[in-house]
Amino acid sequence: MGAQPLFTIGGAIKEGWRLTKEHFWFLIGYQIILYVIILLFSGPHPSYLRGILFWLAEWVLVVLVKMGLYNSSLLIAEGLKPDFDQLYQNWRMFLSWIVAGFLFGIMFTIGLFLLIVPGCYVWAKYGFFPFFILDKQIGPIEALKQSGEATKGYRWPIFLLFLACVGLDILGFLLFGIGLLITTPITLIALATVYRKIAYRHQVTIEIPPSDIHKQQSS
Repeated sequence: MGAQPLFTIGGAIKEGWRLTKEHFWFLIGYQIILYVIILLFSGPHPSYLRGILFWLAEWVLVVLVKMGLYNSSLLIAEGLKPDFDQLYQNWRMFLSWIVAGFLFGIMFTIGLFLLIVPGCYVWAKYGFFPFFILDKQIGPIEALKQSGEATKGYRWPIFLLFLACVGLDILGFLLFGIGLLITTPITLIALATVYRKIAYRHQVTIEIPPSDIHKQQSS
Protein backbone atom coordinates (compact mmCIF):
# COMPACT_ATOMS: atom_id res chain seq x y z
CA MET A 1 0.00 0.00 0.00
CA GLY A 2 1.41 3.39 -0.99
CA ALA A 3 1.87 6.28 1.38
CA GLN A 4 -1.14 8.52 1.84
CA PRO A 5 -0.73 11.84 -0.03
CA LEU A 6 -0.02 14.89 2.08
CA PHE A 7 -3.10 16.60 0.66
CA THR A 8 -5.62 16.36 -2.13
CA ILE A 9 -7.08 19.21 -4.16
CA GLY A 10 -10.65 18.17 -3.42
CA GLY A 11 -9.86 17.73 0.27
CA ALA A 12 -8.27 21.18 0.51
CA ILE A 13 -11.20 22.90 -1.22
CA LYS A 14 -13.65 20.96 0.93
CA GLU A 15 -11.82 22.06 4.10
CA GLY A 16 -11.79 25.64 2.83
CA TRP A 17 -15.57 25.50 2.37
CA ARG A 18 -16.14 23.94 5.80
CA LEU A 19 -14.07 26.57 7.60
CA THR A 20 -15.57 29.39 5.54
CA LYS A 21 -19.02 28.36 6.75
CA GLU A 22 -17.79 28.34 10.36
CA HIS A 23 -16.45 31.90 10.07
CA PHE A 24 -18.91 33.10 7.44
CA TRP A 25 -19.98 36.47 8.84
CA PHE A 26 -16.47 37.53 9.83
CA LEU A 27 -15.12 36.71 6.36
CA ILE A 28 -17.99 38.45 4.59
CA GLY A 29 -17.73 41.53 6.80
CA TYR A 30 -13.97 41.71 6.37
CA GLN A 31 -14.21 41.66 2.58
CA ILE A 32 -16.98 44.27 2.59
CA ILE A 33 -14.62 46.58 4.48
CA LEU A 34 -12.04 46.03 1.73
CA TYR A 35 -14.57 46.94 -0.98
CA VAL A 36 -15.67 50.03 0.97
CA ILE A 37 -12.06 51.23 1.17
CA ILE A 38 -11.71 50.86 -2.60
CA LEU A 39 -14.96 52.76 -3.21
CA LEU A 40 -14.02 55.58 -0.83
CA PHE A 41 -10.80 56.28 -2.72
CA SER A 42 -12.19 55.83 -6.22
CA GLY A 43 -13.65 58.55 -8.40
CA PRO A 44 -12.33 61.83 -9.82
CA HIS A 45 -9.98 64.08 -7.83
CA PRO A 46 -9.64 67.87 -8.09
CA SER A 47 -5.93 67.78 -8.86
CA TYR A 48 -3.34 65.40 -10.26
CA LEU A 49 -1.23 65.53 -7.09
CA ARG A 50 -4.20 64.77 -4.86
CA GLY A 51 -5.15 61.90 -7.17
CA ILE A 52 -1.65 60.42 -6.76
CA LEU A 53 -1.83 60.78 -2.97
CA PHE A 54 -5.26 59.17 -2.85
CA TRP A 55 -4.08 56.32 -5.05
CA LEU A 56 -1.04 55.74 -2.81
CA ALA A 57 -3.16 55.77 0.34
CA GLU A 58 -5.65 53.35 -1.23
CA TRP A 59 -2.86 51.04 -2.35
CA VAL A 60 -1.29 50.88 1.13
CA LEU A 61 -4.65 50.29 2.83
CA VAL A 62 -5.73 47.63 0.35
CA VAL A 63 -2.42 45.76 0.73
CA LEU A 64 -2.69 45.86 4.54
CA VAL A 65 -6.28 44.60 4.45
CA LYS A 66 -5.34 41.81 2.03
CA MET A 67 -2.48 40.82 4.31
CA GLY A 68 -4.99 40.62 7.12
CA LEU A 69 -7.24 38.38 5.04
CA TYR A 70 -4.33 36.03 4.36
CA ASN A 71 -3.38 35.98 8.03
CA SER A 72 -6.99 35.41 9.04
CA SER A 73 -6.99 32.39 6.74
CA LEU A 74 -3.88 31.12 8.50
CA LEU A 75 -5.46 31.57 11.92
CA ILE A 76 -8.65 29.81 10.83
CA ALA A 77 -6.61 26.92 9.40
CA GLU A 78 -4.90 26.65 12.80
CA GLY A 79 -8.25 26.43 14.56
CA LEU A 80 -8.09 29.99 15.90
CA LYS A 81 -10.68 32.75 15.62
CA PRO A 82 -9.45 35.92 13.88
CA ASP A 83 -10.67 39.40 14.70
CA PHE A 84 -10.92 42.68 12.83
CA ASP A 85 -7.58 43.82 14.24
CA GLN A 86 -6.21 41.94 11.22
CA LEU A 87 -7.08 45.07 9.25
CA TYR A 88 -3.93 46.75 10.58
CA GLN A 89 -2.03 44.29 12.77
CA ASN A 90 0.32 43.00 10.06
CA TRP A 91 1.86 46.36 9.12
CA ARG A 92 5.32 45.31 10.35
CA MET A 93 5.53 42.81 7.51
CA PHE A 94 4.35 45.30 4.87
CA LEU A 95 7.78 45.90 3.32
CA SER A 96 8.63 42.18 3.25
CA TRP A 97 5.28 41.51 1.54
CA ILE A 98 5.90 44.17 -1.12
CA VAL A 99 9.50 43.18 -1.85
CA ALA A 100 8.71 39.46 -2.00
CA GLY A 101 5.72 40.13 -4.26
CA PHE A 102 7.90 42.25 -6.56
CA LEU A 103 10.61 39.58 -6.80
CA PHE A 104 8.05 36.85 -7.31
CA GLY A 105 6.34 38.90 -10.03
CA ILE A 106 9.62 39.36 -11.90
CA MET A 107 10.46 35.65 -11.76
CA PHE A 108 6.94 34.64 -12.74
CA THR A 109 6.81 37.06 -15.68
CA ILE A 110 10.21 35.97 -16.99
CA GLY A 111 9.10 32.36 -16.63
CA LEU A 112 5.95 32.99 -18.66
CA PHE A 113 8.00 34.53 -21.45
CA LEU A 114 10.19 31.42 -21.46
CA LEU A 115 7.49 29.21 -23.01
CA ILE A 116 5.11 29.45 -19.99
CA VAL A 117 6.28 26.23 -18.29
CA PRO A 118 9.05 27.91 -16.25
CA GLY A 119 6.47 30.45 -15.04
CA CYS A 120 4.23 27.63 -13.81
CA TYR A 121 7.25 26.14 -12.03
CA VAL A 122 7.98 29.46 -10.31
CA TRP A 123 4.33 29.73 -9.27
CA ALA A 124 4.29 26.25 -7.74
CA LYS A 125 7.70 26.65 -6.08
CA TYR A 126 7.41 30.12 -4.56
CA GLY A 127 3.65 30.76 -4.50
CA PHE A 128 3.31 30.18 -0.75
CA PHE A 129 5.64 33.06 0.16
CA PRO A 130 2.82 35.28 1.58
CA PHE A 131 1.97 32.65 4.17
CA PHE A 132 5.61 32.23 5.18
CA ILE A 133 5.99 35.99 5.68
CA LEU A 134 2.92 36.26 7.89
CA ASP A 135 3.27 32.98 9.76
CA LYS A 136 7.00 33.03 10.45
CA GLN A 137 7.55 36.81 10.44
CA ILE A 138 10.51 36.56 8.07
CA GLY A 139 11.96 38.71 5.31
CA PRO A 140 11.22 38.44 1.57
CA ILE A 141 14.27 36.43 0.50
CA GLU A 142 13.90 33.96 3.35
CA ALA A 143 10.17 33.59 2.65
CA LEU A 144 10.83 32.75 -1.01
CA LYS A 145 13.63 30.38 0.01
CA GLN A 146 11.49 28.54 2.58
CA SER A 147 8.61 28.27 0.12
CA GLY A 148 11.00 26.72 -2.38
CA GLU A 149 12.20 24.20 0.20
CA ALA A 150 8.75 23.33 1.56
CA THR A 151 7.23 22.65 -1.86
CA LYS A 152 9.86 20.08 -2.89
CA GLY A 153 8.18 16.90 -4.02
CA TYR A 154 4.72 18.52 -4.16
CA ARG A 155 5.02 21.14 -6.89
CA TRP A 156 2.81 19.40 -9.44
CA PRO A 157 -0.17 18.93 -7.07
CA ILE A 158 0.44 22.45 -5.70
CA PHE A 159 0.30 23.86 -9.22
CA LEU A 160 -2.97 22.01 -9.85
CA LEU A 161 -4.31 23.33 -6.53
CA PHE A 162 -3.44 26.89 -7.55
CA LEU A 163 -5.22 26.36 -10.88
CA ALA A 164 -8.29 24.99 -9.10
CA CYS A 165 -8.36 28.02 -6.79
CA VAL A 166 -8.04 30.44 -9.70
CA GLY A 167 -10.83 28.62 -11.52
CA LEU A 168 -13.07 28.83 -8.46
CA ASP A 169 -12.38 32.57 -8.10
CA ILE A 170 -13.11 33.13 -11.80
CA LEU A 171 -16.43 31.39 -11.26
CA GLY A 172 -17.11 33.70 -8.32
CA PHE A 173 -16.27 36.73 -10.46
CA LEU A 174 -18.63 35.61 -13.21
CA LEU A 175 -21.45 35.58 -10.67
CA PHE A 176 -21.59 39.40 -10.91
CA GLY A 177 -18.48 39.59 -8.72
CA ILE A 178 -20.56 38.86 -5.63
CA GLY A 179 -19.49 35.23 -5.72
CA LEU A 180 -15.96 36.33 -4.81
CA LEU A 181 -17.21 37.04 -1.30
CA ILE A 182 -17.58 33.28 -0.97
CA THR A 183 -14.89 31.87 -3.25
CA THR A 184 -12.06 34.12 -2.03
CA PRO A 185 -12.09 32.87 1.58
CA ILE A 186 -12.64 29.27 0.40
CA THR A 187 -9.53 29.36 -1.78
CA LEU A 188 -7.38 31.27 0.73
CA ILE A 189 -8.26 28.91 3.57
CA ALA A 190 -7.71 25.91 1.30
CA LEU A 191 -4.23 27.24 0.51
CA ALA A 192 -3.59 28.00 4.18
CA THR A 193 -4.42 24.43 5.20
CA VAL A 194 -2.05 23.06 2.56
CA TYR A 195 0.61 25.56 3.59
CA ARG A 196 0.50 24.25 7.15
CA LYS A 197 0.89 20.69 5.92
CA ILE A 198 3.90 21.35 3.71
CA ALA A 199 5.56 23.88 6.04
CA TYR A 200 5.28 21.72 9.16
CA ARG A 201 5.37 18.21 7.74
CA HIS A 202 8.78 17.52 9.34
CA GLN A 203 7.76 18.92 12.72
CA VAL A 204 7.67 16.25 15.40
CA THR A 205 4.96 16.60 18.02
CA ILE A 206 5.17 14.74 21.33
CA GLU A 207 1.87 14.03 23.01
CA ILE A 208 1.95 14.48 26.78
CA PRO A 209 -0.52 12.39 28.78
CA PRO A 210 -3.16 14.47 30.61
CA SER A 211 -1.84 13.24 33.96
CA ASP A 212 1.63 14.60 33.17
CA ILE A 213 0.17 17.93 32.09
CA HIS A 214 -1.66 18.17 35.42
CA LYS A 215 1.59 17.42 37.28
CA GLN A 216 3.43 20.14 35.32
CA GLN A 217 0.74 22.70 36.07
CA SER A 218 0.73 21.79 39.77
CA SER A 219 4.51 22.08 40.13
